[in-house]
Amino acid sequence: MLVRVKNVAGALAAVTAVIAANGGNIFNMKVLDRNPLFFEFMVDIEVRDVAHLQNIVGALRVNNAVESVDRMRESEEHRPGNL
Repeated sequence: MLVRVKNVAGALAAVTAVIAANGGNIFNMKVLDRNPLFFEFMVDIEVRDVAHLQNIVGALRVNNAVESVDRMRESEEHRPGNL
């Protein structure tokens, strides 16, 4: 997933808490961009199925610290198994 969060204290903690609370497991995270307004992360998570992923994405989208969430497809990541 591509996650953009506000550059505020606790934003990363909010993202990881939402993922954990919804039963997801982060197995890789990379900072792609940061500036005074936001941070952008590529987050690889383990989920049971697409419905599970959609639940996590939905929960992230309603979180106040999160500006946007986009699913990256396998072809975009060039690595099998990434959701």
